Amino acid sequence: MDLPYPLGALGVQRATGKDPTNTPEARAKRRESLIAERAARDSWERENPGVVSDTEDYVQRVAPPLRAVPLGRIAQATGLSISAVSRIRGGTLTPHPRHWDARQKLAEPWSGDDTS
Repeated sequence: MDLPYPLGALGVQRATGKDPTNTPEARAKRRESLIAERAARDSWERENPGVVSDTEDYVQRVAPPLRAVPLGRIAQATGLSISAVSRIRGGTLTPHPRHWDARQKLAEPWSGDDTS
């Protein structure tokens, strides 16, 4: 295969028609994850009626301390994926308000050399 740009391993698999992220098993796993995520969000919203997502508050109060926290630690505290927390820490994704208070967990010391 001769392409004008380099592909990673996943890109090569996709280019050859073998996309491991689009198998029936992968789709079922994504579906279950989305169902669980929606149930958690709905439960939080029932338990916290009237809470409004204030993006400005998030940007000013919640996000700044996250810039110094390793991605793995944020993922552990929130239960979100590394991909999602990377976008959150980078400022391109605002998480649901139920994750905002997880930053308190981030104040706890962590072990290992998780420097992502």
